[in-house]
Amino acid sequence: MEEEKKEIIDDTSEIIDENQIIEEKPVEKEENQEKTINNFVEKEEKPQNTVEKEENQINVQSYPQKKSNKFLLFLFIIIIIIISSLFVNYYLNNKKEEKENNQTPSQIEKPNKEEEKKEEEEKEEVFEPEKVDNVDVIKVSNSINNNVLTEDSFYEKSLFVGDELMASFKDYLATKPNGFLGSPKFLTAKSLTLTTLLSPISEKSNHPIYNNNKILVETAVEKLNIDRVYFMLGYNDIISSGIDKTLANYKTLISRIKTKKPNTKFYIINVSYMYEGTETKEINNTYLRSFNNKLSLNSNSLGANIINYAHALINNN
Repeated sequence: MEEEKKEIIDDTSEIIDENQIIEEKPVEKEENQEKTINNFVEKEEKPQNTVEKEENQINVQSYPQKKSNKFLLFLFIIIIIIISSLFVNYYLNNKKEEKENNQTPSQIEKPNKEEEKKEEEEKEEVFEPEKVDNVDVIKVSNSINNNVLTEDSFYEKSLFVGDELMASFKDYLATKPNGFLGSPKFLTAKSLTLTTLLSPISEKSNHPIYNNNKILVETAVEKLNIDRVYFMLGYNDIISSGIDKTLANYKTLISRIKTKKPNTKFYIINVSYMYEGTETKEINNTYLRSFNNKLSLNSNSLGANIINYAHALINNN
């Protein structure tokens, strides 16, 4: 019995083994099927990769087109900005013109006046000399006789007071023999003015020097026993003080001298004119002519005779 059982068991084991084999075979088949499917899928995936490559190629080819499109868009935006700015400027200018047209005359005049002031400040004023026609040339004032001018004795005990022009006359007389024109005395200084002669003497003052010492005109007239005083001043004075103040200073100086020596006679040589082309706004022939005319008109109040030598040195220009 036992042997029979063993055989039966062995038979069953064989059956089981066969069943396992039968069961295993389908598994292998399934695995083979999966492999074939996977291979098929891989085969299908390969075309997708090629599709991606083709897409990439297409993208690469379309890149320049996209770049050119961006550039055109940028250019278009710039053109729009320029056109809009031109339009805004045009609009603002029209508005400004409308406001100016609507302004009242008083509103318009104010900015115009301010602009005129600025223009006047910016402009350099060019002096235009006055033209004189038909000048009556007078060599010497009527107060001096022509016969007297030829006598040297007339200038004895005379004192000539003036600036560098009078100093040049002093240098001229120094070249002449002793006694020429009565050997007059001189008190001169460069850029001398009536204001200086009326001021007290100091270390820095520009007073004329006589015998190595600064001296006042009234003191010199008294010490040197002077009978006649000739002044040739005014050019530097009218620049710094003006015409009226210069005339007043002449009057003050003459009165001071008279207190020292009452019988002294006074002669004022008028101011010479400037060369054509050397005039300026501050000093010019028109100004000098006005001064000389006032000298002649005020000769009596000044207590002096006027020697009108300037007119002998001019022409119609």
